[in-house]
Amino acid sequence: MKNKSERLRIAICVLLLFSGVLAHADRIPAIANIPAGISSKQLATLNQQKQALENALRVFQAAAAAFNAKSAANQTDQEFNGLQAQRSEYVQSVQSFNEQIEAIRIIRSMNAMAKRLDWGTQKRSRLDNALNRLQGDGNSTATGADIRQAWQEILTRGENGTLAREASEADGPKIVWSGRQSHEDCAVFALASAVGLPYSVAAARATELIKQGEWHSAEERANPQQLIESRGLNGGEVIMLAEVFGRAEVVQSSGFEKTLKSGRPVMINVVPPDGDTFSGHEVVLSKTFQHGGETWFEMLDSNHDHPLYLNAKGLNTILQERGVAFRPESGATPKLLRGDGK
Repeated sequence: MKNKSERLRIAICVLLLFSGVLAHADRIPAIANIPAGISSKQLATLNQQKQALENALRVFQAAAAAFNAKSAANQTDQEFNGLQAQRSEYVQSVQSFNEQIEAIRIIRSMNAMAKRLDWGTQKRSRLDNALNRLQGDGNSTATGADIRQAWQEILTRGENGTLAREASEADGPKIVWSGRQSHEDCAVFALASAVGLPYSVAAARATELIKQGEWHSAEERANPQQLIESRGLNGGEVIMLAEVFGRAEVVQSSGFEKTLKSGRPVMINVVPPDGDTFSGHEVVLSKTFQHGGETWFEMLDSNHDHPLYLNAKGLNTILQERGVAFRPESGATPKLLRGDGK
């Protein structure tokens, strides 16, 4: 059991953090403001979520105040642990809400950029639709342990001769792998492989996009290569660049098999092997085939020099979002402005 005076000190700290009194209050995220100009349906949903968060904060503050009002001798570990669990749940809920608000801001900025660059109406409509459909997919109940186990099975399988042979005869696009990453630029490698262009070409376009991307800070726009190497691309940027090179379509995991059979690669965001669900890793699905009565996929991962193989269950475990399917498009494609404004 914890020392009771230490338990009281920590509990008071938690209460003050929520009240915004301490200098450490920046450790607790503030609830983001809901932007103006959104649809009435979206506004109602976000207002409901925000009110729920505000109510949760009041409930926690009341519980923490009641705990702190007790003498140290009457405080229990069970009460303390319950307060800590409430705090953790609240923080995660605020982070999730704020991510929704940030996504709205990014989507607006990307759509504005496409209009500024004179993308055609059909292309801009497709972009907006794809950006708004890139939502969660996969097994939302998978734990970090489940994800690490799925990756262990994938990596242990390695260059399985039987699976490699079956994949070579399977349905899917012909892809030339763009290479192995040395920084956090997995999304650029995945994009280059999916669109069939050298890494240098994909990276150059990604750099141009970040330079112009008003969803980034001024410092990030001034150092696009550093941003790519340290954080990579977000899902919206992958979609926008795919539209630059051809045509992007967001597809649910239930449609991956059909999409691959049609000859289109699918870029997906997965939880990395360490099971950290707050980070992501971009890979490409290149083939689908049947093995042992199950649906299997060939996956190109820029952390490895050879394809990886996983079944539908394993894919569902590590998958974080819907996939982005790419299709080449004949004729002129929209350009990104270069540094000289041309």
